Amino acid sequence: MTRQLNNSVRSAVQKTVAAERQMKLSANKTEEIKQDIAANLKKRKTLEIMCNAIFKKNYDLYFKHELMLEDERQSKMKMAADFLTRKC
Repeated sequence: MTRQLNNSVRSAVQKTVAAERQMKLSANKTEEIKQDIAANLKKRKTLEIMCNAIFKKNYDLYFKHELMLEDERQSKMKMAADFLTRKC
């Protein structure tokens, strides 16, 4: 009977050790995943900042170009009006 009890205790201890080992492995894997997520979030934030800067610069250049075109249109209209007033 003591032999059966010893075997039961030994089996329970082995199962507990195996469960603790699995728990540690799982905790390590969870920590690795958390670190990966943190690194990916940091990369995403960096890319977001870069994209926003590029988009802003692109918009600023587009807007400047549109202003230049409008100024050119205005100057051409003024030149045409001056030409017409001189000729008449």
